[in-house]
Amino acid sequence: MNAKCVWFAIVFLCVLGLVARAEVVITTADGEGADTYLTNDGQEGPTTVHGTDVRIRAFRQLAHTRSKTGYIRFDLNEVGGDLTEAFMTFALTWQKGGLKTVDVYGLNDGAGDFWDEATTSYSNAPGMASATEGNFARNESMVELLGTLSTPEAAEPNQFSSDPIALNLDSFLSRDTNGLVTFLFFGDDNENEIASKEREDDLIPPTLTLPNATAVSRASD
Repeated sequence: MNAKCVWFAIVFLCVLGLVARAEVVITTADGEGADTYLTNDGQEGPTTVHGTDVRIRAFRQLAHTRSKTGYIRFDLNEVGGDLTEAFMTFALTWQKGGLKTVDVYGLNDGAGDFWDEATTSYSNAPGMASATEGNFARNESMVELLGTLSTPEAAEPNQFSSDPIALNLDSFLSRDTNGLVTFLFFGDDNENEIASKEREDDLIPPTLTLPNATAVSRASD
């Protein structure tokens, strides 16, 4: 191979590499994405639906007092390629206290991913189980712990993202077969509120960034 051909091959491979690593960003407002929160306490009972709220009261579980669980879904049907190193980003709109660590669970791939935010509450959300008021219980056979994310110390509004190491989504995303992935968020006493897709200002809804993926076009049925 002469020098000109080698140079052409290098350029061609570089172009392919750039295409393969094109960043894809999706939000809960895209496709069949959804966002809500689940409650089971004296403020809002287990049958209360929050799918139209402009905020997600998330990340707060205080034994025998408060149970507010973030519950969101992303639509991956137009995403392909390498799904590694993904991270989530949120717009903080209010917080009680400072930095906190939140446990993030994934709902096992299956029919449960097709929940309807217009009707989903703590009482019927896939992955949750019956609990007394002010408490929560997971259906451990339907969810898996994926890792943690940390909320910011600063006051709202403040955008923050998960760490792909502390919250490694690689295996969970790679096992998806239906194009939908659902996440549950469990914190402690200090409450955070994040923007939902129903907001009409410039605050972003929950967002999933896939730095190595490619956008694909699916043929319509």
